[in-house]
Amino acid sequence: MAKRTEEMKNRLTKKLDNEHGAIAQEVIKRIHTKMGDFTRRQRFLAEYMIKFPEKIGYLSIAQLADASGVSVATIVRFCNELGYKGYIELGREVQKSVQFELSTLMRFGIGRESAKGNNAHSDSTFERIINTEMDSIAQMSISVKRDDVTTCINWMSGAKDVTIIGNMGSASLASYFGYAANKVLNSVNVVNQVGADTPYLIQNLTRDSLVFLIAYPRYPESTLRLGRLCKEKGCKIVSITNSNNSPVIHLSDLPFFIPISMTTVVDSFAAPTTFIHALIAEYSMKFPEKTRERLNSFEQYTKSIKIWHKPY
Repeated sequence: MAKRTEEMKNRLTKKLDNEHGAIAQEVIKRIHTKMGDFTRRQRFLAEYMIKFPEKIGYLSIAQLADASGVSVATIVRFCNELGYKGYIELGREVQKSVQFELSTLMRFGIGRESAKGNNAHSDSTFERIINTEMDSIAQMSISVKRDDVTTCINWMSGAKDVTIIGNMGSASLASYFGYAANKVLNSVNVVNQVGADTPYLIQNLTRDSLVFLIAYPRYPESTLRLGRLCKEKGCKIVSITNSNNSPVIHLSDLPFFIPISMTTVVDSFAAPTTFIHALIAEYSMKFPEKTRERLNSFEQYTKSIKIWHKPY
């Protein structure tokens, strides 16, 4: 028994050093430390988690029990042994790290495996996604602090100009944010396409500029590069991202953690879109005169170039 335990420890160490790097590192370290205290079934579960860290937290506890060949009770005791309150807490710890590495293909596979675990009377994938998005919005409403929203709105009002940066999957969020912000703010610049001339789009930013960095897994290096340039210019930076493990956090003066789901091939942006909508609406209510002036200018502009279809 002692020999097998030692062999397993060596195997775990090798996997930690050579295969996973930072993926679920904290959880794997805890597993390695506790290996000698695990029961035989708990060791089976430990090996499964080491081999498939990307599935932990995305599969339900029942699905994980079926996949790893152990009971739900074993999983609960295993999580407690590692110092977590339960599987949900352990799963969130793993997800924070795994999201850095999940490719779209991996997300598709996890989503299919999760869906296959549902019985014939379970919700369809469509219904499951709707419920997941509603959960994300509910989590956002709890995590976002009112004082932070007030600070952000005041920064928006006092800024010389506002730049919104979001690339790859987050490009659509940057576009939506830019369109909405342009209705109430005088100078808004959106950077959501990367090219050789991209750095020149932010060359005139100053300490009086406000920058929004939007970054979700897998975090585009282009967003980080632009964020670092903005930081060097002394801009105030507000980040919209998913967790405090996000690489944009160290660039941020004010971070907002807006959750997303990672179990389909499509980016899950209901919560961040709702946050953007609420932020612009809150700004318009706090600064009605500025908003009215800007909206009037917007209407005059669109009328002058006949942008809207007339049915008569």
